[in-house]
Amino acid sequence: LYLTYMHLTSRTVTSIGAAVGSGAEVGITGNTGGDSMGAHLHLQASTESRLGAGSTAESRSYFIDPRVYIK
Repeated sequence: LYLTYMHLTSRTVTSIGAAVGSGAEVGITGNTGGDSMGAHLHLQASTESRLGAGSTAESRSYFIDPRVYIK
C-alpha cells in the first residue's frame, strides 16, 4: 500500500517510506493545484508507487479507496 499526501505547504515527514502513526502530523495543508479554492489535503492511496501518475485510465487502475484503511 502506498499513500501519498499532496498539496502541502510544508512536510514534517521528510523521508519516503517513513511510518506514520495515528494522529501524527504529516505536514501543513496548502493551497496548491491548478483548480484549488482553498487549503486542503489530497490523500492518494495506490497499490504501486506511481508518484505523479496523472489521471489516465491506466494510472487510475492502481488507485484504491483509502477509507478502507482509515479508522
